[in-house]
Amino acid sequence: MKKYKKKLGLVGVILVFVIIICVIVLPQSQKQQKNPFQEVWKHKFGYIRDMGSGDFNNDGFVDLIVVERKGTIGNYYSILHLLLGNGKGAYAALKTILTTEPPKVIGILSVGDLNRDSTPDFAMVTGEKGNLAGCNLTVFLNDGVGNFTKAWSIETDYIITTIVISDFNEDCLPDIIVGGFITNAKNLGKEKMPSGRAYLFLNNGNGTVFTKTWEYKGNEGEIIEGICVAKLNDDNFKDVIMLTESWEANSTTKLIAFLGTKEGILAKSWDSNNIYLSARHMVAEDFDSDGDADIITDNLERNENSVMFFQNDGSEHFKMASKRPMELVFSMDAADIDSDGNMELVLGNWDGSIEILSNYNASFEQAWKFRPSDSSKYPIRKIITADVNNDQGVDIIVVKAFVNEGKETNTVYIFLNNASG
Repeated sequence: MKKYKKKLGLVGVILVFVIIICVIVLPQSQKQQKNPFQEVWKHKFGYIRDMGSGDFNNDGFVDLIVVERKGTIGNYYSILHLLLGNGKGAYAALKTILTTEPPKVIGILSVGDLNRDSTPDFAMVTGEKGNLAGCNLTVFLNDGVGNFTKAWSIETDYIITTIVISDFNEDCLPDIIVGGFITNAKNLGKEKMPSGRAYLFLNNGNGTVFTKTWEYKGNEGEIIEGICVAKLNDDNFKDVIMLTESWEANSTTKLIAFLGTKEGILAKSWDSNNIYLSARHMVAEDFDSDGDADIITDNLERNENSVMFFQNDGSEHFKMASKRPMELVFSMDAADIDSDGNMELVLGNWDGSIEILSNYNASFEQAWKFRPSDSSKYPIRKIITADVNNDQGVDIIVVKAFVNEGKETNTVYIFLNNASG
């Protein structure tokens, strides 16, 4: 009898322990995993080539500029829209900033305060779709209420695929760095291989004069896919991480790190030559909270998709610290989503889902995964994190694709982070 009482007592202890887990621990876990993001606004466009954000009319709310491509093959043109935010996640009727003449189209843009008047301006790239012989880089300055004037422009003999505005020489004037490739042909082929190019233009005239101080000449068969600007060491100058693609070698890619100087000259410090990588997107942030920026990229290897974490070892060199299987990624950003002091990874996937990876001691796990109201499995083309409703939280802005009868349209969605409200 005593033997059975002991067994019953042990069973009772186990039951109490299970009840504690179910009542206390599981609800907490479920609470942490509940998606805090709510879709509050959307607007349908034609094909969106790029999008930027900033308070363009000085009312304290995040606004958007959207590059929409219109027209037909051989007669494309672009409309640059300004959407004014109301601070609640909704946006006013479109305002047209400019319209290009066919066949000129706007490629990409970058937002920054180029003339130190505390309102965001932008630099953009225009060219003729299909013509790879060159393009135009142009700066537009904001009058403070959302009207823009052309202030500087150059015609290039290279194609620009990526552009970033940042202050490289610590003079409080944001500069412009661009990357892409050069070729003397309208179309690429084995007889006309591209060569990677990147250029840094220092701002020495309040957004009206830019001087080229540095250039990168890559190898034949190389294209620069992306550029991130971050601090890789403990000096006061911005550094650069470049993502390059090999035109012939099965679309393999390489990371290259450059260190900045006061003179606006960048010096190579590291590359990922000894690591297999097939990436299209990257972000550079201090993911391990040690004071210098790390790198995260997507990766496609033998039809297995992943994100790869390259950790800065403190000497401007990087090691591959982790590799996590993932959906096929189309866009990415990073932000402190849960206000814990760590940078989370925000992904837009090919299947139309939005995925957020939590960051705990530079270890990344899925926190939330959700979809826009259009649940079709077409990619999230662009993803931006910003505090849309001024509640000190990080909200999400995405561009999602949809294809009907071979024609692609894109919709902008706003997701508010209710966990911060």
